[in-house]
Amino acid sequence: MKRATRAVATIVFFVLAALPAFSQGIQSSVINLPLNGNWRQAPDIEQDTPSGVQVFYDQNTGTVLQIRSDFKIREVGEISAAFRLAGQSPATPDAAKILMMTMFPLPSAYQKAVVEKIHEGHAPKLWEVREPGNAQWFYISQLFAGFRASGAGRESEIREEYIPLRVTRAEHRSAGRGDALLFEAETEKAAPESVVRHFKLPGTVKDQRLRYGWIQFSPAGIGGSENVVSVAFATPVSSGFDVNNVLETMVKNYGVKAADAH
Repeated sequence: MKRATRAVATIVFFVLAALPAFSQGIQSSVINLPLNGNWRQAPDIEQDTPSGVQVFYDQNTGTVLQIRSDFKIREVGEISAAFRLAGQSPATPDAAKILMMTMFPLPSAYQKAVVEKIHEGHAPKLWEVREPGNAQWFYISQLFAGFRASGAGRESEIREEYIPLRVTRAEHRSAGRGDALLFEAETEKAAPESVVRHFKLPGTVKDQRLRYGWIQFSPAGIGGSENVVSVAFATPVSSGFDVNNVLETMVKNYGVKAADAH
């Protein structure tokens, strides 16, 4: 069994290594983003994301970036109002909850493992469910504290617990000829080194706090007929990635798709 497992892992490694890398940025069917990095598409992550999400991974910094088309900007007023003191307020678990409800959902393999064990009194952490080398699992593990069960029998209650993040930006902004909602939050401390190693993130992630961003860009404005482009990322703070430079790249390159690059 161990020999078979090693063989599968070797095959996966060579498949990922053979995927095209985009040294000049990201090429997707939604939008091209000429962002610095050694990018590759990440099908190993895409299989655990909602349908239509394209995922890219920067092998230099360990940054994960997701792109999808939406039909409208979601909850622009509610999010902006709820975090109107972004950058000044203390950390809150609501920030992690928003990120997980929108672009960083719990992996299906983890949910299946939890369903089997939570009623036994132990809900495993993400790193206790074997998925080494998956950057998305790593970043979700720093948003999600786990499930907590209370009571017993019919009176039992299971609730999700989120890790508090410091919201640095939550605003509705004019962008080009359209509108954008920017949401950004950071962890208060670095992820444990053992977790970084388990998920095989590059050494640049060690001792770094993490930054999460979510951008919804409506090229024709909130009431326009064009689809909304949603981009989310998770990155070590040292990478320099933030919602401002990503939005600027989105506005400049809207309408430039991978098919147009050939």
